[in-house]
Amino acid sequence: MTDSPASPTPYEILGVAASASQAELRRAYRRLLRESHPDTGGNPARFDAVQQAWKRIGETGAREVWDLGDHSRDSSPSAPARPAGPRQEGSSVRARSYGHPGGQARERYLTLVREWAGRGAELPDPYDPALVRSAPREIRHQLANALAEEATARAVSGLGIGYTIWNGVRAKTGRIDHIVLGPAGLFAIMSEDWGSEVRMVRGELKADGIVPPDQPARTLSRTARA
Repeated sequence: MTDSPASPTPYEILGVAASASQAELRRAYRRLLRESHPDTGGNPARFDAVQQAWKRIGETGAREVWDLGDHSRDSSPSAPARPAGPRQEGSSVRARSYGHPGGQARERYLTLVREWAGRGAELPDPYDPALVRSAPREIRHQLANALAEEATARAVSGLGIGYTIWNGVRAKTGRIDHIVLGPAGLFAIMSEDWGSEVRMVRGELKADGIVPPDQPARTLSRTARA
């Protein structure tokens, strides 16, 4: 289980509501341990995810830390949710960058999280960890995508003056997260976070968060050619 906003929460992994009692939580944990145990034909990755979920919300104190989003008492790393300004590392000249990486995804996240919270609800901090953790996964996915685009833009900018990056480029058949021009040519880049391990199978990306008929790699290729 990763700390991406798009990854399943411990409650989602255990298949219980956030309001579940401690007894319900324990029953779900024990059942899933039996079902996913490698010695009985279960999936090792799922078995590990169940254990990690229990570690985070299985005990009352740990559950309170998770529900409150109190990272000061949680040793696991977490990506910053709030918008970060451009990084200036040393005196090196950065690549030229145009557009607002992650801007569209952040706007979508803010719209959805406010709709989800309810009309008239006060959201002093829409990036509050407790709020982000409690939001539906499709809303958290928008924030995860914004973070991914921002991380890609920072990485490319560190390549130096020989590179230029355009972020959020509109194409005839869709949108390209980044177009990068460098000494080796012109590249289209997709920044996406599905909250789980991603692998390439027969030329297409596969992940728990990629639902058929979605084909991210082929879609990017078609859009780039257009």
